Amino acid sequence: MGLINPTTGKILVNGKDLKNADILERRKFISFVSQDRGKMGAAVKASITDNVMMTHHRLNQKFTYWHGRLLDYHYARQFTKDIGEQFSVSMSSIDSPFNSLSGGNQQKVILGRELLLQTPFLLLDQPTRGLDVGSIEYVHEVILKMRSENRAILLISADLEELFQISDRIVVINRGRMVADLRTEETSVEQVGYLMLEGKEKENA
Repeated sequence: MGLINPTTGKILVNGKDLKNADILERRKFISFVSQDRGKMGAAVKASITDNVMMTHHRLNQKFTYWHGRLLDYHYARQFTKDIGEQFSVSMSSIDSPFNSLSGGNQQKVILGRELLLQTPFLLLDQPTRGLDVGSIEYVHEVILKMRSENRAILLISADLEELFQISDRIVVINRGRMVADLRTEETSVEQVGYLMLEGKEKENA
């Protein structure tokens, strides 16, 4: 997030334009769950605790001491344990490598890490890809809980049924261009699928 600079437009979160902001400044406003947790969302050979500390140690003063120069591992370990309990993560130890977790538990750790940043905007890119049914249901529950707390959520998904299940609005993009902005109760899976493929409304016969 933020590795490629936008050429035009604005990135507004709570009225603040983040277009020219650096990555750290953007992370103060945006939580991000990548579609590829192994390559972009985590350091898989590092410990679960180290992965939880990512971003938090720059944004949460409780993770550091001595004017931000030293990391407070005691606090980080307790914070990781709290995520494990709050998000029902099945793990043998917070010191275990991140890649020792199942796909569903990896995603729970990442969700916990990002959601507890308490940012006003959540960007979720294919958050249920590759998960089992139980993990998918859990992720949906977490997303709906965040929505009930009036946090803005942008969910990117190729699963139309998922979008209709938990979204208020669906924006369709075709070839980099927004072609529709629809209320879920006013459209259908068939209509959205057609817009995705054709980039325009279906003409009536």
